[in-house]
Amino acid sequence: MLVVIAIGFTAGLAFSPLSWGGVASGLVPRFEGTETVMLATSMLGATVMPHAVYMHSSLVRDRHGTDDRPKRITTLLRATRWDVAVSLVLAGSVNIAMLLLAAASLQGVKGIDGIAEAHAAMSNSMGPVVGLIFAVGLFAS
Repeated sequence: MLVVIAIGFTAGLAFSPLSWGGVASGLVPRFEGTETVMLATSMLGATVMPHAVYMHSSLVRDRHGTDDRPKRITTLLRATRWDVAVSLVLAGSVNIAMLLLAAASLQGVKGIDGIAEAHAAMSNSMGPVVGLIFAVGLFAS
């Protein structure tokens, strides 16, 4: 399901008219007032969710088991760090991809108050195939 969501939310980037130099410079945070700090905080909060860290920690234990031996504990901690780090990087990448897709396809479009309107605007802007892939990603999420 996660792969379907990732593909659904990132496939449109291949067809979007983005300036990749502008995207790279936009990834550098600039705190120029309360609005930009709130945007950075919301992106961080959408990616680094405490329940996600807790869930991935539990998944590692389920996959690798538990043990009281110090060497095994070190291995489990390393596996936990890798699992959580990879998951957060993937979640952050999908969040950034969704913002880029919205910036590329929904700029200047008014009246997008829900998922149906976002899908319609995406289909109008990037074509029905990208709209369908986006809809599958929305359904999976």
